[in-house]
Amino acid sequence: MILREMVPGDVEELFRIYESEEVTRYMENLFSMEEELEYIRSYYDCVYRFYGFGMWLIVRKDGVVMGRAGLELDEDGEYNLGYMLAPEYQHQGYALEACTGVLQYARECLEIEKIQIKAKIHPENKSSLRLAGKLGIRICSEYD
Repeated sequence: MILREMVPGDVEELFRIYESEEVTRYMENLFSMEEELEYIRSYYDCVYRFYGFGMWLIVRKDGVVMGRAGLELDEDGEYNLGYMLAPEYQHQGYALEACTGVLQYARECLEIEKIQIKAKIHPENKSSLRLAGKLGIRICSEYD
């Protein structure tokens, strides 16, 4: 798999993935198609170009979009690791592989000396809690 920046042409595939209740059970759904297109255009310029990172698409080598993974800065200046996989790719190690790659990129390419990663995970989302433990990520006590 590879991680790459999202572009407006990816919106239809993201909507397909987000149709599943397995995906939106513990996270927000997408905006409308028009709002999502505008969001991705803005995100490309304001996040990828400014920070050099963001939420990337997880793509199989044959071009199939599997989900998303990446880092975002919060208002406290701490990095939040996020990920989402289409149901057909869950529980197969892809999330661990993608998130490990994101953290490696942060250390090696962004040269972040001390990575303080946190995650907001719904207490019932046992799979994400296990993944955070494997990655050594601090779980926030509050969940929005």
